[in-house]
Amino acid sequence: PVEILVKKAELTPRGYQAVVSTQSTGGIGLILPTDFIIGLKVSLLGKIINNNFSHDWKDIVINQFKYPNNTTISVENALSNQKQGSFTQDLLNRYQEWKSKSNLSSSSTIDHCIWGNNKIKDIGAKLWNTFLINNKILYLSQFINGEGEVMAYEEFMIKWDIKP
Repeated sequence: PVEILVKKAELTPRGYQAVVSTQSTGGIGLILPTDFIIGLKVSLLGKIINNNFSHDWKDIVINQFKYPNNTTISVENALSNQKQGSFTQDLLNRYQEWKSKSNLSSSSTIDHCIWGNNKIKDIGAKLWNTFLINNKILYLSQFINGEGEVMAYEEFMIKWDIKP
């Protein structure tokens, strides 16, 4: 509904500037409408991932994800069941857009979730390891040592207390 109102308002460039400019420069000082919408969607995703939050609508959204038992993976890699409509895909796209923008503003690198990621493949296939997923090892950073290098097998096993 807010997104529709923003589109219907169709501010002129001058009017838009007045809305988002700081008060010291003669504007109202409101947040950018597009950033507001992204913020709402990211907040919704935060509720979905939060295990301590429960609500009937949460189950509906989670069931639209391709891997409903691994919601974090679905959210991080924008994996959704395309048959369920565009809402979930749009939600996931906005999350990725926010994550990219927030990393750019902090001059850091996005810490990608590696499981099911289209950009991270092993011999042409997406990576998937149920054991590591169940042990909450989801992100690239969890495979990197203090020197910024990929850990050796033994180092990884020791760090995550995994027995062969």
